[in-house]
Amino acid sequence: MQKILFDFVLWVFRKKNTIIISEIVVFILAVVYSFYIVVPQFSSSVSFFLPNTSRTNPILGLVGMSAGNINTGTNIDASQIEILFNTTNYKKGFIEYMELYERYGLQKDANPLFNAIKALDKNLKFEVTEKGSIATTEPISFKITYFDVNPDSAYIGINYLYNSLDSMIRQISVSRAILEQQYFLENIDKTSLKLDTLKTNFLLFQNENNLFAMQSQKDATINVYAQLLMNKISLTINYNELRAKYGSNNNSVIEIKNKISAIDEVVKSLPMDTNAILLKSLSEMNYYRYLEFIKDIEFYGNLNLFLRNQYEQAYLRVNNDLASLQLVDKAIFPVYKSRPKRIFILAVILVVYNLALFSVLAATYGYGLIKKKGYADAFFKALKN
Repeated sequence: MQKILFDFVLWVFRKKNTIIISEIVVFILAVVYSFYIVVPQFSSSVSFFLPNTSRTNPILGLVGMSAGNINTGTNIDASQIEILFNTTNYKKGFIEYMELYERYGLQKDANPLFNAIKALDKNLKFEVTEKGSIATTEPISFKITYFDVNPDSAYIGINYLYNSLDSMIRQISVSRAILEQQYFLENIDKTSLKLDTLKTNFLLFQNENNLFAMQSQKDATINVYAQLLMNKISLTINYNELRAKYGSNNNSVIEIKNKISAIDEVVKSLPMDTNAILLKSLSEMNYYRYLEFIKDIEFYGNLNLFLRNQYEQAYLRVNNDLASLQLVDKAIFPVYKSRPKRIFILAVILVVYNLALFSVLAATYGYGLIKKKGYADAFFKALKN
């Protein structure tokens, strides 16, 4: 086997002139093809993200917390952007705008739209930047790149792609907002009617159980308590000043101390607990009815406020020109080509040619050995080993 390899090397060496000439010819042809025949492509790109949307949690609204901020963005989810980008209608509009049927030579094709989209996909790149762990990721920004042999077409095309996607998202957002607006308006009417009914019934309940008098009593008690507390603070200040000057056994100091003690006794006797006042004024059944009225009025009041807030957000999306996509990096007119990499093409051609040349030389030499009777047995034996 070693002798055969040695003879093969010598045989190749004898053909060195032919091999060198062929290498030079192929190198020249590869350079001409890579640098002069292959058509360079230019690219332009845009980067964008969805603006933050202040979507309100309904549970927070119902328990009396903030009903949410005004939503100034779209209600399209970030994960849906790529789906919209790959829709047929979106790409069809771009193909017709850029007249790609003519440029791709598909005017007489049996299925021009399908083949045009197939060719277009080779010149489009959609990238998503995500954050999060391996298990849960969230898209935060997007980048669209368009390649074309004409730098003007690359620049015009990428701007159309971005504006068309922005317009499509805006239309979807407005359509959804109209449906939401109708839904919230219907439920606002329902909750308003329910709230008015509850307030009317509660008013009747208050009249029947003299709860207005109870409320007046509670307010009067609070006013008396506040007045007593102010008097106590004033007397305490005087007490501390006189005791510091004349001592604790002074008659004036003792008199002020007794007044403070009397105020404390009066405060202790005041029924400041609202529930205690209600229990004195209502029976047990009416007391629970009273709590039920308060709970229902508060619930439907917060629900009505939440629905009105959501209705206002939907109204803004329908009637105002709100942002749907936020542009981060706008398109730049391409000056230098983006692809293909000419050095890479040249290297691939030379590597493929040398592999093919080595295969041809090995096959030629092997075939020559087989034709020689004396080497046939040795050749097959070497193959078996």
